[in-house]
Amino acid sequence: MSNLEIIEKEFNELKGQLVLVDFKVYRFIGVVSDEWDYYNCLYDGEKLVLYSALIRLTPLKKYIPKTDYNEMITVCKLNHNDYIYGDNDEEKFNYYYKTELSKLGECDFISEPKWELVWFINKLKGYMGKKFRIPRKLKKKIKTGLYLYPPDMNGNSVMGFPKKNQSDYTAYKQGILKDRFKRTKSQIKQHSIEWSEKYDKVVEVTDEELLEAVNDVFAKEYRESFYNILLRSKRHNVAIIDYYNFINLYKDGKYSSCCLVLDSAKDNLRRSKPRKRVY
Repeated sequence: MSNLEIIEKEFNELKGQLVLVDFKVYRFIGVVSDEWDYYNCLYDGEKLVLYSALIRLTPLKKYIPKTDYNEMITVCKLNHNDYIYGDNDEEKFNYYYKTELSKLGECDFISEPKWELVWFINKLKGYMGKKFRIPRKLKKKIKTGLYLYPPDMNGNSVMGFPKKNQSDYTAYKQGILKDRFKRTKSQIKQHSIEWSEKYDKVVEVTDEELLEAVNDVFAKEYRESFYNILLRSKRHNVAIIDYYNFINLYKDGKYSSCCLVLDSAKDNLRRSKPRKRVY
């Protein structure tokens, strides 16, 4: 196969599509040649740009979500000069605009330029396909949550959307796709009991030991304010539970949870009665 045949084959596959070159998006209009080389002719909405046929064109169609690609096509139709003129029924002007634009001096088009934009499928109408819908009563039963497929060998899980996607909904009905945060009332109650037994227990530390813990957990700019919050919590009839939580979580090595306890302490310092705790 000759170089020209290879170039023409690529053009026939990508003509009229959006392609990426040098981090810019262009329309692939045609292939031109002069006495030295072949060039890919690209259009940016205002002018034609020539790139050597040796430079790689990165296609976007079929490589990004079809709805995103078709949205880019819509933007082109709203902003590119040839479509702006054509949409105003000025076909004669549009024809001469393209003709003048296509005069490339010493270069000639190998084949007829492809000006029409190519959607993900040929027509805009129905390009997204039939929208997936489930009955309203069933949709209400699918609670909002984090739905994940079983992890792979590396421990990575793929997220699913059973309310919006047919295959995810089928996997949900089959018990493959599960809400990882879903817990029954008995599980919530049991977790609350276990938390209280482990982290609500009374513990005494000196203020110096508390300061050391704060320095280990928090960045320098937060240490002073958070240390003062914990000192106030230690003497507060409601927030003292957060003080105990912080010390026990710190001893257990759960520094991230220590940060959450500070938010709870700030809230409880404004209360005279404890709020209902939800786990």
